[in-house]
Amino acid sequence: MKLVPIILLAALLLAPAVGSAHLPRLVESNTTNVENPEISQAFYGELRGVPDIYVIDSNTSFRLYASLLVPATEGIEKDVSVKICREGIDDTNCTVLDGMSHEWTPYYEEFGGDYYYDGPELITDQDGKTVKGIEVGTGKYILKVFSPDNKGKYVLVVGEKEKWSAIEFLNTVYLMPKLKSDFFERPAHEAYFNIFGMFMLVIFISATGAIWVLIRRYLRKGK
Repeated sequence: MKLVPIILLAALLLAPAVGSAHLPRLVESNTTNVENPEISQAFYGELRGVPDIYVIDSNTSFRLYASLLVPATEGIEKDVSVKICREGIDDTNCTVLDGMSHEWTPYYEEFGGDYYYDGPELITDQDGKTVKGIEVGTGKYILKVFSPDNKGKYVLVVGEKEKWSAIEFLNTVYLMPKLKSDFFERPAHEAYFNIFGMFMLVIFISATGAIWVLIRRYLRKGK
């Protein structure tokens, strides 16, 4: 099993890139409830004439982080904004991440192998240092994604903590082709021509090798 050390090394090298990726969420309506708001999640949505609403209802204090991206597709407008309000407070105390005044910058995301424009994000100044997100108390928070014409694709990132599980991994395997074809307008099979696909290949080879070893041991015992 000379391949084992190579497979383990590949897995160790790829794991940080996979672990630092946002959990993908495909938005299918204009109102979305955000669960676990501190966990890094990327909501892939499209404005269709009205703003999209995201609701965070938390019974504990948490660190609220949000940012915007748009896919680097032909004709994309970089004018998406998000307004963040706590339910029950005056509208003037809301925070707006203004995409109209922001200087969007090209961004390559190696996990999915996709190109974006990086938009505004929620940051604060803490002891002279720029820190992502703000500490907020319990309550309901409304994030309204909008643009001048309320049309166009966008990605709303919520949360900073990276947390993967087997279920999230399988969900990502399922969503990647759909995101590639519907959101990025590229062939679905390209969904795995990236670090995520390499990580899947390593897992597949490892699992196949483990099964083969178990079968061989079983056959030897039967002799």
